[in-house]
Amino acid sequence: MIKIVKERGFEGMVADGLDLPYRYNAFEEKLPFAFSFDEAQKKTFFRFLNPLWSMTERVQKLFTPWRAGMTNHLHTVDSFAREVSEQRQQEMKTANHVDRQDLLSRFMHASNADGEPLSTDELRDIVLNFVIAGR
Repeated sequence: MIKIVKERGFEGMVADGLDLPYRYNAFEEKLPFAFSFDEAQKKTFFRFLNPLWSMTERVQKLFTPWRAGMTNHLHTVDSFAREVSEQRQQEMKTANHVDRQDLLSRFMHASNADGEPLSTDELRDIVLNFVIAGR
């Protein structure tokens, strides 16, 4: 693992392993995942600052019903992370992707403390940790 990090760097290893489509040109419109991820982070920050966030968000929803709420943004982020892990699982079933050495593939071959393969939720969390680390 250290050899891979030295050769490609951490960011290159994560980006190569996940093949994430969240990178975008600053002059183009953001991808739905990137927009939802940024909005969820922003809303989380404002929730931290505002102790009455629950009431504030309800009032905002009354006056701006067309804006997506936190639930919608989290659903978009969750479905993206699950899609990445499911796509990799499908790729690993084919013969040409069996020997991948990126981090996500290594986690897919790993097992949890009980000796069972990592669940879909655990893989989703790993993908999101990579995204957060790369931002």
